[in-house]
Amino acid sequence: MAKEKAARKAHEKDARKRRKQERRSEMGELMAAMTEEEREETRKRHLATRRERTKDAAAQREALARSVKDGTELVIDLDFDGKMTDAELRHLCQQLTYSYSVNRKAPHPCHLHLLGLKGDVKDMAERQITGLPHWHVTRSEATFNEHFAHKKDKLVYLTADSTTELEDVDPSHVYIIGGLVDHNRYKDLCLQRAEAAGVATARLPIRKYVNLDSRAVLTVNHVVEIMVQMLSRRGEWAAVLDEVLPARKRAGWREAKAGAKRHCAHGASG
Repeated sequence: MAKEKAARKAHEKDARKRRKQERRSEMGELMAAMTEEEREETRKRHLATRRERTKDAAAQREALARSVKDGTELVIDLDFDGKMTDAELRHLCQQLTYSYSVNRKAPHPCHLHLLGLKGDVKDMAERQITGLPHWHVTRSEATFNEHFAHKKDKLVYLTADSTTELEDVDPSHVYIIGGLVDHNRYKDLCLQRAEAAGVATARLPIRKYVNLDSRAVLTVNHVVEIMVQMLSRRGEWAAVLDEVLPARKRAGWREAKAGAKRHCAHGASG
């Protein structure tokens, strides 16, 4: 497995290098065909674009740094040591990376907490997630109940098994997302954990606005993106859910895709 992963990474690195060289070659050809005035104008545009990207990246870093001090607190509960296979742990690490990226790019990022980070979850995260030590997040082995003992009345554990539907997102609350990739093996686990801790629960109002496939399971990063968006766009559940949830999770998508394939096959044979 390690050799396959190393080979895949090397192949991806080579592919990126080739694409970069191709872009440089194409740009060189374009520049060679230009007049001196056109070349100078192109250089100025590229320089302005580079400066703008640098400025945007700096602004993102500043916003993230501020979020750790005063951003709305969003927790990913990672206290699931021994509950996932290695493959599921790797998928979780991908989802954590996507979650951080979504939050990093948000106009008003949240203060992300990675809590219960220990055992095999911590080991895999430290191996799989490049740059984790430099993330603008709070990382701790403490559980959400221990870390937020001083504001337990503000905790809300988000789980699809809750009987309470979340109507609005309150910036003063601390929302908790279960960092578990289990393909529904552990039914009600997050709900039971929250109830045992005496913490309120809620489910996202997804089915009120989007017709999901009955087998659809949201990833951690989907829930993070929904919450980050809703904190900036209060009351826009329909629009946010429609933008975030991929088509493959919608009811009828599989059938529509299968129908399209049959249509293409029929057209080809005709």
